[in-house]
Amino acid sequence: GHGYRMLEAGGAIEKIVYNMPPPFTNEFSYISLSRPSNFTEQQELMVNLGGSETNLILTDVMRKNMLLENRFNYNFGLAYLYGSNDMPGYTAFVSNPYSDPNSYRRNINMLYGSESLTRDKMIVYSIISQLTDPMNFYAFKSVFYDYIIKGKHSSKVGMINSKRFATTIWNIKPTNHLSFNLSRQVWDQPYIQFYKSDELLVSEDFGGILLATGNFDITRKKHLYGFTIQLGYKSTGFALGEKLYKGIIFRAEMTFKLGDKSPTLSVK
Repeated sequence: GHGYRMLEAGGAIEKIVYNMPPPFTNEFSYISLSRPSNFTEQQELMVNLGGSETNLILTDVMRKNMLLENRFNYNFGLAYLYGSNDMPGYTAFVSNPYSDPNSYRRNINMLYGSESLTRDKMIVYSIISQLTDPMNFYAFKSVFYDYIIKGKHSSKVGMINSKRFATTIWNIKPTNHLSFNLSRQVWDQPYIQFYKSDELLVSEDFGGILLATGNFDITRKKHLYGFTIQLGYKSTGFALGEKLYKGIIFRAEMTFKLGDKSPTLSVK
């Protein structure tokens, strides 16, 4: 995630070092980056946040699948607990001054010329975030109660029925082979400036993204073939997992699996 945001800004990745996570070691995993000559403080903040942004995207995908199936599979329990609580736990319990949350806090206070964002405030927000995510409860329950104690592979997720008012819709299936996902976001972007190819760009006020994803699956003689096409448009501004600047979004992916026991291969 850190590297993605640096590459987006025109920089480079020099080295990535992976160490075992706590409690096995106190050594951080880290990435060494080469910054471009033109680089804003707000782009530095995006690099600070980028490492945990990847986990937010991962858990968002898992959360959507759980809501579609109305069940929480124990296989996803530990992964969800790690991904969803990566940033809140990192912020609340790691005091190392070089950690991402503390680097972010120093940089954002420097940007706005005040000490309004304190470590105590970030700790409180992080604990509230952990305690108010209902999926944390289902993830913990699916692994340590439903699976280990009762031997169940999945647990039902309790839902409160209401009219849909979200702007994201998943798994629209006009046929058995064809499905669509539709996503729309609208935001009021605070002032942000960043460089793209040494050109200073500025974004402020209202923006949005409209994204449509089509999936087509074919199964023949236990062979699975799939095609995914994603098309959309995004204005300048921040959207999780997307580039900061505006443009047409197009992605294509082909997957195939030969036989029940063969690995699934993906070509993008």
